[in-house]
Amino acid sequence: MSRIALDLRMLVEPPDGVSRYSLELLRRLPALLPRHDLCGRGEPAAIHPELPEARVLPARSRPVSTGELLELAWLMHHHDVDLFHGTLFSAPPLGYRSYLLTIHDAIYVSVPELYGRRMRLYFETAVRFFAKRAQALLTVSEFSRRELELHLGIPAERIEVIPNGIDPRFRPVPAEEIHRVRERLALPEEYLLYVGGFVPHKNVPFLLRSYARVKDAPPLVLCGRHPERVRPEVVRCGLATRTIVLPGQGHDTLPALYSGAQAFLFPSRYEGFGLPPLEAMACGTPTIVSDAGSLPEVTGGAALTFPLDDEGALVGRIHELLQSRERRAELSSAGRAHAARFRWDECARRVAAVYQRFV
Repeated sequence: MSRIALDLRMLVEPPDGVSRYSLELLRRLPALLPRHDLCGRGEPAAIHPELPEARVLPARSRPVSTGELLELAWLMHHHDVDLFHGTLFSAPPLGYRSYLLTIHDAIYVSVPELYGRRMRLYFETAVRFFAKRAQALLTVSEFSRRELELHLGIPAERIEVIPNGIDPRFRPVPAEEIHRVRERLALPEEYLLYVGGFVPHKNVPFLLRSYARVKDAPPLVLCGRHPERVRPEVVRCGLATRTIVLPGQGHDTLPALYSGAQAFLFPSRYEGFGLPPLEAMACGTPTIVSDAGSLPEVTGGAALTFPLDDEGALVGRIHELLQSRERRAELSSAGRAHAARFRWDECARRVAAVYQRFV
């Protein structure tokens, strides 16, 4: 029996993009690979509560460090791992048998001012080295394939695009469920919504400045991990009475939160994929995204777009939706149809097929 290890160090609660990718694969791969022993690499205490039986190879070194590489080499040899799937840039050093990498984007070199010199150097040296040695290199969009070809010098034909999926729980939610979630979170009947991180490239300060120009708009709800990062900006923009900041929510709440929104707004400066807009579209929520990164590709013409960092254009798009019930209905229908094309089952099936080429 072959042993396959999947990097699980990015599992957080609630899951973000990379975390969701690892979690959904770990849920599905054992059934697709019954003749293989699948395990994970991470901190046992951090394994997601939905996977209490996951067997974990403990990894406690700091990411992006020499210690990480030494520990990874020891774990792979000590546990006799035949194939390692890295989802967080790192891979075993020289001498190891087989590994594949999923690199979701090239943000550290594409937008280096957001993350500093250290991460840019790591991506241009270590990640380039790992990517060139990988038996297979995966990414999640055609945009990211072009980025990796440009910044890592990997020929496009060596990079396989396997898009992320949408959990089937993301669908239009009955009115009574929306009402229960709204009551529990103390939300108004009408609101605009952002779900995502509060890190620089998500462009939330730009969203706040644009929203401040939309007179008589419903309240804006911001939902994400580390809400303390955005509250000072809300106050600086004079929006403390018009904006509701929520901590990140799980799958028991998010579908109703999306379904109850008048519109979903996602002004990100860079995305390798962009799960939140697709989740909102799957719930039937009219969606507005910037034209940056993979967002036009992933939303496939079923969302409104605006030029990156153009406040006037975003304000116009918000007005367009708020003033037209017909336009909202049109985008709701188109969004549901488009999002239905993205399924984690298909993503896992294609990843399992890559595994089987090497074990």
